[in-house]
Amino acid sequence: MSGASVKVAVRVRPFNSRETSKESKCIIQMQGNSTRSRSGVCCVSRAT
Repeated sequence: MSGASVKVAVRVRPFNSRETSKESKCIIQMQGNSTRSRSGVCCVSRAT
């Protein structure tokens, strides 16, 4: 696919009380123009 481009929008919000009480883990890290998504199986990193 020559010349194709992909834009990804990421919306992050604070954990709600249910997620906090279940000790959910955050899988998104944002720093400057870079967003990282972590998972137990896969890790994806993409600068925006």
